[in-house]
Amino acid sequence: MGNVIQKLSEVTVNLIAAGEVVLGPASVVKELVENALDAGATQIDIWLESGGKNFIRVKDNGIGMTRDDMLLSFHNHTTSKLDQNDLNNISTFGFRGEALASIASVSKINMMSRYKGSNESYQILLSGGTDYTISPVIHDYGTTIEVRELFFSTPARLHFLKSDKAEAARCLSVIKNISLAHLDKSFACYIDGKQVFQVLPYCDLSIQENLLNRASSAMCHEFVDNALFIDSRKDDVHLTGVISVPTYSKVSTDSQIFFVNGRPIKDKIFSTALRIAYRDVIPAGRYPYAVLFLTTSPYDVDVNVHPSKTEIRFKRPYLLKDFVTESIKVVLRSVSHLSATRSIDLDSFQKSNCSISSPFLQEDKHLPYFTDSKELFELKPDVKTYEKVVESDSYPLGAARFQIGNSFIISQTSDGIVLVDQHAAHERLLYESMKSSFLERNAQTQKLLYSVKVVLSSEEAFSAIVERLDLLSRIGLVLEVLSDDCSVQVVSVPLLLVDHDIAQIVKDLSDDLVNMYDLNRVENILEHVCKTWACYHSLRAGRSLSLDEMNELLRKIETTSNAGQCNHGRPSYVKLSVDKIRKIFERT
Repeated sequence: MGNVIQKLSEVTVNLIAAGEVVLGPASVVKELVENALDAGATQIDIWLESGGKNFIRVKDNGIGMTRDDMLLSFHNHTTSKLDQNDLNNISTFGFRGEALASIASVSKINMMSRYKGSNESYQILLSGGTDYTISPVIHDYGTTIEVRELFFSTPARLHFLKSDKAEAARCLSVIKNISLAHLDKSFACYIDGKQVFQVLPYCDLSIQENLLNRASSAMCHEFVDNALFIDSRKDDVHLTGVISVPTYSKVSTDSQIFFVNGRPIKDKIFSTALRIAYRDVIPAGRYPYAVLFLTTSPYDVDVNVHPSKTEIRFKRPYLLKDFVTESIKVVLRSVSHLSATRSIDLDSFQKSNCSISSPFLQEDKHLPYFTDSKELFELKPDVKTYEKVVESDSYPLGAARFQIGNSFIISQTSDGIVLVDQHAAHERLLYESMKSSFLERNAQTQKLLYSVKVVLSSEEAFSAIVERLDLLSRIGLVLEVLSDDCSVQVVSVPLLLVDHDIAQIVKDLSDDLVNMYDLNRVENILEHVCKTWACYHSLRAGRSLSLDEMNELLRKIETTSNAGQCNHGRPSYVKLSVDKIRKIFERT
């Protein structure tokens, strides 16, 4: 029998690698633009035809390449960016030496380059990564790469591409996202001869203003009007970026963009942190906008996980997720009254003294089953001279004037009017009051008459539960470890969960802990019970209120966290300034 094992040719290796690196035109654009950034380019122009299927050109003003480097660059695993003696210290976008070889194996390439300081420039032509010619050419400093007839050598791949319009949109999305992380660079994109995107650095603007300008171009102008800045640091980890106010959201996560050390990535740490931070102020099925930049030591990040380099691993994922979550929560608390109108100046609001530590983990007195509903429901007016309230900056929601349909309150401020949904606002007040009880006291528990045995799915799930027994007990879920493999028994449960399938909750919770979701499942159920109770016991639409009651409701909104939206994420009030009213009536 002859030899069975054979060494693959370089052409075959490149074609196989291209299956992972080159998924479509957007992958080509990403790799070439990142190469330009690694080359120190400050201006990058991209041209596309037929969605990038027939033609892609990326031109930069980077350092350029010599003739020998141009020839070597299309060989597999050749790179100028990697210190082979320190593979853990990767600070460039490219480092595997696969991209150009992979792209060349499935397309026709024309690359022109002139190295800075050199009087010579060259052009290299390749077809399918094999046949090539190189010759002198006239070219500016930097590099231009043209990719034609993508997948001509593997035509079956063409059937998996979308329409020209869809592929062009993907390429444009890649360019816009990359531009967000490089505020000091210029980017321009031309599709079928028409300029569709251009951003320039503005030296006279702050980093925040530059980021808002980029976000306006890359995402949408409305996001800029509803953006909140993040700037948080812990040890050697730094988180910056912008997120949206809770009432400005969408039905998909495609406007959540994450970067680690400037590299665009997809990672559940960030998406999970956003979901946890917003879960109390945004409805299910809605997602906030976010552009987040995390900077940390390259030794704490493994970027060599996948050839696409969008998947990474962190050395301390749990600590990192907690840091990102708390950083977002702190920002949301600081503007807890803000709704998507962005019309109210919140500087004069009385801020809540809410703790920033994890929910349900405070040690204090026991929580009653429910706070007295009558005490929560009643409004106890503190009669003031409301004419003075209108002119006072201490009361940004102004003075109530009248009620519409026994459902909406109209109040007057020094520069306009405020429309308040009384049911939505009071619902949030009740819920925040109940939630504060959980934050300030240990949850009351119910000891089970018969303990419930729970067999967990794996050793990993079992360890995740055992490591957090103390934390679980603080929210009222008391477990004991059994001698059986991967088994625990439930001794006590939070009083609010007596009627729930506690065994299934523990199983699901163990899976959540393995996936870094922490105690969310139990907290979510507790919060759902509180939200449902608050909804049924809040002021109903149709109830008539006196002026004193209306004004007392406004004062409570001003001093309650997250009062800018109801428990379902809808705005609880909207402000119309005099200027906006003038625009409505087309008066200048």
